Amino acid sequence: MICLCLAKREIICSADMATGVKLGVVCGLYGGAVNNLGSPEQKMKRYLPLQFTGMFAMTERGHGSNVRGIITEARYDQSTQEFIIHTPSEDAQKMYIGNAMKGNYAAVFKMSFSGPHCFIVPIRDQNGFMWPGVTTIDMKHKQGLHGVDNGILIFNNVRIPRGNLLREFGSVSADGLYSSPVLSKSSRFNAMLAALTPTRPFTHCVFSTAGARHCSTRRQFGPKDQDEVKIIQHQMQYLRLMLAAALALTFTTRYAAGLVDDALCQGQDLQSNPYSTWENIGFMMENRIPSLKCDSDVFVTFVGDNMAMLQVFIKKNKDEFFMAWNACLHHVNTLAMAHRHRVTLEQFALAFALSCVTNVSFLLHIFPFLVQFCLHGTRMVYQERAWYLENNYMTLNTSRQIRSQLLELCRSVKGDVLKVVDDFNIPSCCIQAPIAGVACPRTEWAFNPLPQYPSSTQPHSTKNLSVKVL
Repeated sequence: MICLCLAKREIICSADMATGVKLGVVCGLYGGAVNNLGSPEQKMKRYLPLQFTGMFAMTERGHGSNVRGIITEARYDQSTQEFIIHTPSEDAQKMYIGNAMKGNYAAVFKMSFSGPHCFIVPIRDQNGFMWPGVTTIDMKHKQGLHGVDNGILIFNNVRIPRGNLLREFGSVSADGLYSSPVLSKSSRFNAMLAALTPTRPFTHCVFSTAGARHCSTRRQFGPKDQDEVKIIQHQMQYLRLMLAAALALTFTTRYAAGLVDDALCQGQDLQSNPYSTWENIGFMMENRIPSLKCDSDVFVTFVGDNMAMLQVFIKKNKDEFFMAWNACLHHVNTLAMAHRHRVTLEQFALAFALSCVTNVSFLLHIFPFLVQFCLHGTRMVYQERAWYLENNYMTLNTSRQIRSQLLELCRSVKGDVLKVVDDFNIPSCCIQAPIAGVACPRTEWAFNPLPQYPSSTQPHSTKNLSVKVL
C-alpha cells in the first residue's frame, strides 16, 4: 500500500509538486493521522467520506521537530464530556500549517494526559465560516510550493466532543479516565510518531531527464578549428550529472517505502548539480528547473534537514543520554550516513539480482545500469575518502586509483545517459521544459520564430496620440 501511494505521489509531483504536496497534506498527513491514529469508526466519520479537507497541525512557533515540547493544551470537561483546546501563549501557536486557509478540520497535536495526543479540531464549517474560537492567519508563500497555502492556527478555548480524540493509542472514558493499549509512555510516543512518518517525494528523475537531454544536444567549446563538442563530453559535466545516484535512490526509495523509513531518501545533490551547469538557460522559469528546486528545497521544513533526519534515524529513545549523545553527534551522523550508503548499494544490486540474469539480451540491455552501479559505489567511496584515509582503510595510492576509476566509469557511461533517463518513463507533458526539447505553453519564444520586424522598428501611426500629464 505504501509503495503504491509513493508511486502515485511520484507521478503527481512530476507534473506539479505543489499539487502533490497539497494532496499529501490532505490525504497523507491529515488522512494519515486519522487512518493511523484513529479507530475504525473515526476513519469512516472523519476521513473516508472525502466530503471535506484537512490539515496537519504539529509545528508550533516555539517547537518544531521536538514533539514532546509542544505546549498547546487540551483539558477535559467531564460535565459536558468535551475537550477544551487552548493556545496558552504565543509560542504555542501552530505555524507553517499547509491548507490552513482552506481546510475544514485539523489533526492537532496537544499535550494531555500522558504525553502528546492528536485531536480532530474543526476549523471551518462546510460553508467556509470559521469555527468559534479559532483564528487563522495567512503566512503567504514560502520560497517554493506556491500552490500550497500556509497559515497560523490559534485556539481560544475551543470545545470539541470527547470522540474527537484519535484513540488508536489512547482514549478517555466519559468519567475522564485515561487508558492506552501501550503502557509505556515512551513506547506509546514512538509508536505514534512511527505511524505518522511521511514520505518525501523527490524530483531527481525530472532533473536528470532534462539535464541529460540538454547535455546530449547542446554544444559548447571544442578543439581549435573543429566543431564544438556536446556538453556531455566535458569531463566536469558527466561527473556532476549523477545518473547513477538517481538510479540508486530510485531503488532505495521504493525499498524505504516498504519499511516506512524515509531517512534514506536524499535528493538535494541530484537537483543542484545539473542545475548549476546549464548556464543562463538553466535559470529560466519556463524550464521548470528553478521552480522544482525551490519546491523541493521547502521539503527540509517538513521533517527537518538531512542531519536532523539522520539523528532521528539513529537516536530512537536515547533522550536520557542527551549530553553524551550530543558529544558524539558528528560520529553518529557519519555512522547513519554509512548505513544509508550500504542500504542504497544493497537495493541497487537487488534491483538486478531479482531479474533473470541468464537472459543474454537482458544482460546486454542492463549493462549500462550495471556500470552505473559500479559508478555509484565508486563515487561513494571517493566522496568519503578522507574518512578512509584517516582510519587507514585506504592508502594515498589507492585514493588516486579510485579517482582514476571514477573518471573512467563516468566517461564510459556518458553515451548511455539518454537510455537511462528514457527508462524513467516520464511523459513529456510532465517535463514541459524547452531545455529538454519539450514545448512549454508559457514559452512561445522557445519554439516560435521571431516576427519579421521587431516591434520597436515596426511603423506606427501617431494619429489620435494623446499624452496625459499626471
